Amino acid sequence: MRPTPATRFSARRLFLCAVLTLAPLSRAIAEEGTMAWLAWQGRETDGWDFAATAPVAGAQDGQVTYAYSARRTTGEGERRGRLEVSLFGHRVKALLRDEHGKEVRAYDGSLGPEGRVVFGQAWDVGTSGPGAETRVPWWATTETAPIGMPARPLDLNAASVAELEARGLSPAGARTIVQGRLLTPYETSAEALEAPGLTAADLEVLRRRPDAEPPDPGKEAHAEGKLHPADLRVTLNLVGAPLSDALDLIRSQTGVTLRVDPGVEVERTFSVKGMEMSLEEALDFLLMGSGCTWRVDGDGIVIERRAK
Repeated sequence: MRPTPATRFSARRLFLCAVLTLAPLSRAIAEEGTMAWLAWQGRETDGWDFAATAPVAGAQDGQVTYAYSARRTTGEGERRGRLEVSLFGHRVKALLRDEHGKEVRAYDGSLGPEGRVVFGQAWDVGTSGPGAETRVPWWATTETAPIGMPARPLDLNAASVAELEARGLSPAGARTIVQGRLLTPYETSAEALEAPGLTAADLEVLRRRPDAEPPDPGKEAHAEGKLHPADLRVTLNLVGAPLSDALDLIRSQTGVTLRVDPGVEVERTFSVKGMEMSLEEALDFLLMGSGCTWRVDGDGIVIERRAK
């Protein structure tokens, strides 16, 4: 039996994975002059799943500020704030500030293959006493923002958290799969089934041959005469706007009915300027890391909590 990710995990082994180069992402950042088109989803191994999305400030001296949210992997607890990310070649340094602007957490890491993954250590700042500045491993996958899911076979050894979520895995399950492959690459899709903590629904997704070609929702929608979100274009101009305002903007631009189920958090805020994309991409972007999903329902769209 192959060791599970939980038994294999160590800070030392994680850092051994972090000495890889970053030519593609370095070129992209040099051409764009900004990292504002990236988002980050990952895990701190002391028990936090996090997302840093919706850049709230453009690149200044190589630094981009993101909206940050994190939830405990077990039990209750959450963090919110702003994550200031700076890139120095393949080196990534970040500082988390709480909602009052206080420095609370520092991150140091290195970008891995093709700039898709970052590995490193995190620690609390501004604290004292036993355990102060204790360093724990962390990792994240980089996501394009807005997310455009590629219509290609899913490779468990390369897929980002968002790509795994798009195939039906829960946010926590997607992070568990990525964490497992960072330490020992999956030789077969079946090996991912050994990852601890996956729900029955996650296991079912993995059993559906994740290396198979994904379905084409566009073809299915056209065949049934349904709404096709990939064909509609929207432009997002938001400054500290809650999700409810972002959805109102989309309604006004597309005329599409958007129904939001109870339990969907509509107060998380976004700041984006002139971001043009398809309706499909906009919904993926706004719901990334929220634990929510969307689906076409007749001539409208329903936004709901992802099934556990």
